[in-house]
Amino acid sequence: MDAPCHANKLAESTELVFPGFVSQLAAADINHVLKVCLISEMKDRLAVAERDEGLPKACHELVRKDDEDRAAWVKTLRGVDDPWTGTLYDIVVPVGSTGVEKSADLIVEQLSNAAVQVTDASRAKVQDFLLAARVETVLAREGHSVLVSADSGVVSLTINKHVLMLEKLENELAGIVSGIEGVKDVKPAWDRASTRPTSTAKRISTSPPRCCWSMTNVSLSRPCPSVL
Repeated sequence: MDAPCHANKLAESTELVFPGFVSQLAAADINHVLKVCLISEMKDRLAVAERDEGLPKACHELVRKDDEDRAAWVKTLRGVDDPWTGTLYDIVVPVGSTGVEKSADLIVEQLSNAAVQVTDASRAKVQDFLLAARVETVLAREGHSVLVSADSGVVSLTINKHVLMLEKLENELAGIVSGIEGVKDVKPAWDRASTRPTSTAKRISTSPPRCCWSMTNVSLSRPCPSVL
């Protein structure tokens, strides 16, 4: 699932479940998306892989490689080294020690939290997310890799690479984006120093593998992050 598809689904319904790391596509400021991380020990994950997927018991390397790919994707999307860090989620549930049924009960309990109601403001953030996803898709088709955000129709563009002719690129991007339906204004969100080349390298986390998913519901917004 890509960002525009994800955004369209969020705009159409508030009763959705997004499994896996696709949950990270949703903008962090959409408060009626409850992000839940389910964690489990490797031995438990291998047992489930063997039982449900028919994989051999000795599939540790396959699972590890899958986790590395997920870590790299979340690093690109969110800029964090650990895709299972609690900062990305509202609640983290250790399923092995908690049990499946109790884990489900805890999530349902959070869905009824009075602090996580859908509001006009949170619905507006979904529309911002949808517009930003549309703009980013159009720019990608034109060969531009630009970070996009939106706020009530005002689109901000951030260049994340070294650019020699910045003013020319600014004008080109503004010309493309201003013609997209729903865009009221276009603002560059970069400073010129940030477009200079850098040579920093960061490590991708290979923490003990875990799995996660997120859920939205008509009565839901963002509770305080916690580890249950």
